[in-house]
Amino acid sequence: MLKSIGILALFLVFSVLQAQDTTSFSFTATYQGKNLYVQNPVYNDSLFCTCEVKVNQREHAVFLASSSYEIDLSSYKIGDTLQVQIIHYKTCKPKLLNPYTGHSRPLVFKSFSYLANILIWECYELKGKGMFYVEHFEYNNWETIERISFEAKEKGDTAFIATVYPFSGNNKYRIKYIAENGEVSYSCVLEVDFEIEKLNVKINNEAKKIYFSRENDFYIMDERGIVVLEGFSTEGDISNLSSGVYYLNADNETKKFKIK
Repeated sequence: MLKSIGILALFLVFSVLQAQDTTSFSFTATYQGKNLYVQNPVYNDSLFCTCEVKVNQREHAVFLASSSYEIDLSSYKIGDTLQVQIIHYKTCKPKLLNPYTGHSRPLVFKSFSYLANILIWECYELKGKGMFYVEHFEYNNWETIERISFEAKEKGDTAFIATVYPFSGNNKYRIKYIAENGEVSYSCVLEVDFEIEKLNVKINNEAKKIYFSRENDFYIMDERGIVVLEGFSTEGDISNLSSGVYYLNADNETKKFKIK
């Protein structure tokens, strides 16, 4: 009983804090047989701006973990008056792309998942040309690890895959799409904990070698931030590096070392 009360209290505190950090905007529209589309900017590394969508004062089921989303109104009749409320974080604001005013439909991600070391994502009815960028959060930055060009041949939902080579532990991925007209869309952030052995690193200054416990991507920077050596191997040869301070980046960790 006490445990249940504690959980309820925490939930209420969280709800109050979230309410203090959110606001909303509303509009009235006459249903003309078409859905509404909303651009949904990023709020932080793991959340998008919109918190909730209500239609006629009822919570409306919408997939919000994307940089754009669709408000499905197909359950209403032509001519129905719709009161739409979009609740969002205060430091950002979603943008309505009303199809009746001639705006193009943004890309909407339908799903984003993984199987083993393969990312899988699906999009609603892609049109025209564009480029997908598979991004991995590495060393506190989003880095593009693969590019996939796309040109729509026919109307319909489309699925894509990409093979990834993760670090040990937690990995973050997202998909960025840039359409032919320059419009940018993002998927939600997918976090995955892969069962990969943590990388062990041994720097041997006498042998002028760096040894890794398994084959691994790595790169070495000097104090100016210039990459002086990179590779994919179980060892790195540092015999050609001059004396100084260097930074080894491997398995999403950075190690500082000196060469005398």
